[in-house]
Formats: sequence, structure tokens, C-alpha cells
Amino acid sequence: MKYELFKRLNSGGSKLTPQEIRNAIYRGIDVRLSESLLRVSQSDLFKKLIQLSKTKYRELYDQELILRFYAFLVEPEKINENTENYLNTFMENTVKDTNYDYTGNEALLNNVLSLIDQLGDDKIFRNEKNFFVPAYFEGITIGLATNLDRFNDNPILLKQKIVDLKSDSEYKKYSGSASNSTSRIRNRLKRARIIFES
Repeated sequence: MKYELFKRLNSGGSKLTPQEIRNAIYRGIDVRLSESLLRVSQSDLFKKLIQLSKTKYRELYDQELILRFYAFLVEPEKINENTENYLNTFMENTVKDTNYDYTGNEALLNNVLSLIDQLGDDKIFRNEKNFFVPAYFEGITIGLATNLDRFNDNPILLKQKIVDLKSDSEYKKYSGSASNSTSRIRNRLKRARIIFES
């Protein structure tokens, strides 16, 4: 309700992005999630691997990517509405949840990024035209996060699984146009987990 009210009031001057609105509203309940998004987004490692445009940084798209990781990691089965509403609900529920493991999930994402960085390829999340691909970021980070022990000491296997995911026809099918639709996101995450588990 607060989000919808804020969105209606957000009508003059430059429009706020969904992530800017989320941060403004839910930070007032508990600052820990917003601070986690900010910490990771400002880390040199994260910026090196995603390499977004200045516009995307201004829109806090980097923080939205991190929020998506947290949400898709913890509640992939709840992706049952449009992505904006899903992320709103996740952030609202999380800041009210006294048991949410902020430290653990942030550490997990940092471990995932460190393992990816050790491969020595800062274009992991980019396509052959050098465009950042959100579906690569989501699939690789979630696939790795849910199978971390398997790849901790096996960079060769990790590199192969990333190649497998990027070339997988089924994953590509769920990553094309309308890739933010709920069924595509669920199927994409499920496929990523299968690829990294196999």
C-alpha cells in the first residue's frame, strides 16, 4: 500500500525508479537490507563484474540486481506476479523479518562473486556483443550459490558450467523476449540449478 501511494505521488520532476522507491519506503522499517544492497553494489568486485552504464547506476539497477539475487535465492517459488510487485513484497517482508540472515546471504553473494572473479574473465555476464545480460547474472549467481561446495576448489568445472548455461538452448528459450514474465523467471532459475547440479 505504501509503495502504491508513493508511486502515485511520484509524478513531478524526474521519476524515481522502482528500486529508489523501495529504498525510500522500506529503509524506514529496517535499514539492514538497504545497507546490504549498498555495500555490495559499491564493492570494487561487483562493479568490475557487472560494468553497468552510468544511467543504470543512477537508476540503482545495480542494487536491484542484488535484491533479485536475494529474492530468487530465498523465495523462487513465490515468483507469481509481475517482477516489480514480487520484489516489493520480498523487500517489505524481509525488513519485517527478524530472522532474515542479512550477514549470511551477503557473505554468500560475495563468495559467489569471488569465485567468478577467480576465473579471470570480467565479461562473464556479457554476451558476444558485450552487452550485460541480466539472465546470465541471475542464472550463474543462483546456480553457483545453490551448489557452492561443488565449485569452491574446482574453477575448471565452474568455467564449464558457465559455458554450458550460456549455450543451453532451454535456458536461452527462457531468457529471450518477455524474460521477466513469471513463468520464464521460474523456469530459468530451475534450469540454472539443474545445469550447475549436473
